[in-house]
Amino acid sequence: MPKNIKPEKESRYLEKVSDSFGSMLEKMMVESRKAVNSADSGSVNAKEILEKQIRKLHSFESKINSFLQLYELDLDEFALTREDFSVVAEIDEIVTKLKAKSQKIKTKIDTKLDRNIPEVNINRILFQKWMFWIINKIFSDRDIIHVSVDARFINDHIVIKVTPKRYSKDPNINWEGLDWILAERFFHLEKGTIKTLDNQGVEISLTVIAQKQEPISTEKALESEDLLKKVHEGIDLPTLSPIAAKVIRLASDEKTSAQQLASVITLDPALTAKLLKLVNSPLYGFKKEITTLSQAVALLGMKAVRTMSLCISIFDAFPTGAKEGLDYNDFWQRSLASAIACKYTAQKIGIRMDEEAFIAGLTQNVGCLIFERFIPEHYGKVYSRHYTSSEELVAMEEENWGLNHSMLGYEVFTQWKMPVLLAQTILYHHDPASVPDDNENLALLVKMVNVSDLVAQVLYTGENTGINLQRLKDRYKEYFGFGGVEVDDIMEYVSNEIDTVAKDFEFNIEKPADYAKVLQHANIELGKINLDYEQMVRALELAKNKAENLASELRVVNKKLEEKAVKDGLTNLYNHRFFYEMLNKEFANARRHKRPLGCVMIDIDYFKKINDTYGHQEGDKVLKVLGRILFEAVREGDVAARYGGEEFSLILSNTPTSEAYKVAERIRRKVEQTAFTSKLEAGKITISVGVVGIDTSKIRKASELAECADKAVYASKDNGRNLVTLYSKDIEKKTP
Repeated sequence: MPKNIKPEKESRYLEKVSDSFGSMLEKMMVESRKAVNSADSGSVNAKEILEKQIRKLHSFESKINSFLQLYELDLDEFALTREDFSVVAEIDEIVTKLKAKSQKIKTKIDTKLDRNIPEVNINRILFQKWMFWIINKIFSDRDIIHVSVDARFINDHIVIKVTPKRYSKDPNINWEGLDWILAERFFHLEKGTIKTLDNQGVEISLTVIAQKQEPISTEKALESEDLLKKVHEGIDLPTLSPIAAKVIRLASDEKTSAQQLASVITLDPALTAKLLKLVNSPLYGFKKEITTLSQAVALLGMKAVRTMSLCISIFDAFPTGAKEGLDYNDFWQRSLASAIACKYTAQKIGIRMDEEAFIAGLTQNVGCLIFERFIPEHYGKVYSRHYTSSEELVAMEEENWGLNHSMLGYEVFTQWKMPVLLAQTILYHHDPASVPDDNENLALLVKMVNVSDLVAQVLYTGENTGINLQRLKDRYKEYFGFGGVEVDDIMEYVSNEIDTVAKDFEFNIEKPADYAKVLQHANIELGKINLDYEQMVRALELAKNKAENLASELRVVNKKLEEKAVKDGLTNLYNHRFFYEMLNKEFANARRHKRPLGCVMIDIDYFKKINDTYGHQEGDKVLKVLGRILFEAVREGDVAARYGGEEFSLILSNTPTSEAYKVAERIRRKVEQTAFTSKLEAGKITISVGVVGIDTSKIRKASELAECADKAVYASKDNGRNLVTLYSKDIEKKTP
C-alpha cells in the first residue's frame, strides 16, 4: 500500500466506502421500486419521477466509477498513471466553466493564483474531477454569493484554498458523505492532504515531487509535412546499394533461380564476402563450410538471402558506434536483441515467418535513425529521455514534431521499395490493435515485433525492470498463450545469442545482456512492491467486487427506467424527445464522417375522422399497429419514433436519400395493404410521407432535417395523400 496510508487508515477507508455504498444502494432500490410502480400505474407525475430517479441512478453509478478509478490508481502506484501538469491551468479552466454557469446561479467567483507555481506529477484526470467537485460544491450553494480560490507555493508545497467570502445567510455546507471520503483518498494517494476550514472552506496541500523537464526544443526543427516530404522524395536519405536493392527484389520473385540471384550478388564483392561469412556463422549452424553463393542460396532459400542482404545493407547505410545524442551502439544492440527475440518467437509458434520476423524486429525502429539524421540536435534528447523515464517514445515524438518513428520508418521502407509486409509491420508495430482484420500474417508479425521491442527494453534499460518484465509476460500470454517458463526461455536465448549474432554482422557489443542478473533485479523490485501491496490488493478486490455487484444490480433497474423515460407508452416506439436527441447525434456523426443520413416523417391521413367515426379506442389500435409496422421496417441502429399524436418519424443512419425513399414507399404500401382492425380493413388507413437526406440537400442543422421532411409531408397531403414525397427546393417555394 502507499507509504502515506497506514493499515488502520486503509481499513477505515474501505469500511466507510462499503457502508456508504450499502446504505445508498438500499435507498436507491426503494426509490427505484416506487418510481417503477408510479410509471406502471400511469401517474400524472410518472415521467418527472422517472427522470429524477434516473439522475440519481447516474449519480450513484458515477460514484462507483470514481471508487474504481481510485482503486486502479492504488494498483498502478508504480505504473504510468501520472503526468506533469500545472494545477493553476486546471483551476483556471474549472473557474472559467463555472463563471459561464454563474449567469444562472448569480454567484461571484474570483481567484488569486501564483503563476510561478511549479508543475506537479499526479493523476491529472482525478485531480480535475475532485478539484471541480470541491469548487462547485461551494460555488453552487444558494446561500453563498461570493467564492474565492487561492493557490500559493509554500515550502515545496502547493496550497490551494477554496473559501466562501460573502453569504446571503449562514450556509451549512455538508462535507461528509462518499464524495468527501473519495476526495480524501485521492489526495492521500498523491502524497497530499485535504481538510475543511472553520469558515466552511477547504484547504488542499500537494507536495511538488518532480518538476517538468525543460522542453526538448523551443521550436520544431522541421514541420511534420516537411520531414515527411523529404523522406517521400528521398531527399538526403541513406540509400541501399544498387546490388542489394536488386537482390531484395529478385529474392521476392518466385520465378528467380538460385543461380540468377547468386550471379547478381557476385557483382558486389563486399556483399558477397559478408554473405558467405554470415552463412558460415553459428547463426545458421551448417556443419560443412559453404563456399559458393549458389550453394548458399540453394540451402538457405530466397527469404534468408534477402534477410541477410537487407541487414548487411542497413548496417552499411546507417552509422554505428557511440555518440552524444542518439547512441548508435545502444540502438543497434537493442535492435539485434529484438530481431533475435522476434525470430525465436516465430520458431516457437511454429510458423514459417522466422526470416521476416528477424528483419522486422531489427528494423522496427529505423524511423528513429531518420529523426536523428534530420534533427540530431534535438532527437537524441527525446530518445534518451524515453529510456530513463516512463514517457512513451511515440507520444514524445508526436508532441514535439507531429509524427512518430513508425510513420517515418514506413515511408523509408516504401521509398526503398521494400516488401509491403515489412513496411506495414513498421507502421503498426506500436499499435497491434489497429492492424486491418483481413491480414492475419501482418497481425501476427506485428504482435511478434511489438513484444520483441519490450524484450530489448527489459534486457537493456535498467529502469522499472520488474514492471516491464511483468508487462512482457502478460503480453506474451495475451498474444501467443505463452507461460512464464516459455518467456524465460526466450529471454535466456536472446541474452545468450546476441553477442554471437552481433559478431556475425561485424558489430561489437560492449555489454552483453545477462538475463540471470536482470531476473534477479526484477524479482527484488517486484518483491518490494508485492510486499507493500499484498494486503491492500486483497481488501480492494473485495471492495471492487462488491461495488461491481452493486453496479450490476443498478444497471438492471437503470435500464428499465431509462427505457420508460424514452419510450412512448402506447406504441412502444421512442418518444419525441429521444428522437431529437438521436437526430442531433446522428446528424453530427454523418457530417463529421461524410456519411449519408435519411429522415422520414409520417402522418396518418384523416386520423381525426377515424377517431370521430370509430372512437378513440379504435384510433389507439391504429397507432399501435402502425408502430409495429415501423419497428419491423427499420434496421437495428435506426430510430423509429412517435413524433406526436398521429405523426411518426424515422432516422435512417448511413442511408442515401434514394434508399430512404424506397424504405418510405415500402412502408406506405404495407400500411395501405394492412387491415388495422376488424372495422378498418385494408385500404382504409393510408399515410402521407416526407423524405429528406443530407446527401441531396444543403441542410446545416439537425432540426432543419426534420422541418424539411415535415414540409415534404404537407406536399404529399396537398397532392392527394397516400403518397411519398421527396423534399426539394420546389417544395420550399410552395410552402407558406
